[in-house]
Amino acid sequence: DWKLVRSVLKFAAPLSLGSALSELEWAVLLLSAGHISPEAIAAWSVFGAIWAVFECAPGGISSAAIVRISFHLGNANPRMAKIAAYKSLLYVALLAFGVTVLFLSNSEAIIRIFTRNEKLAAMLEASVYLLAMGNVLMCVGSCAWNIVNAQSRTRLATVIYLLVVWC
Repeated sequence: DWKLVRSVLKFAAPLSLGSALSELEWAVLLLSAGHISPEAIAAWSVFGAIWAVFECAPGGISSAAIVRISFHLGNANPRMAKIAAYKSLLYVALLAFGVTVLFLSNSEAIIRIFTRNEKLAAMLEASVYLLAMGNVLMCVGSCAWNIVNAQSRTRLATVIYLLVVWC
């Protein structure tokens, strides 16, 4: 059924582009850090590992949000889909805030797990608050991106992602 294949490709193409842009974003950041110093590359690589853990925190809520919102929209109940979306955003924000508070209160110990190099640890400690603020924004933004995708608006989600990240 070529109509079905075309529909899947139409839905998947923007999602694939968004994933590629996400990976490219981190590569550009590491290349930029390389012009500063070798320690900067190592520092941003460590932050990449910590960031990957932060990305997992809202994953379950976002996945559940996609299912609930799609279910409600499939049953022609946009009011319940809207309520589910707002609840999901609230729960993700609370979870992200909690994880961030735990990270900030234990940041020195977490950094010491990743490195014993004093210069590298100092670079990481100087950027802890930036990472913490970025975590909360990223978690809520990621959930919002998933909510927009659950509405079959993948192009809109990809365009917004492109504008926010690259501009």
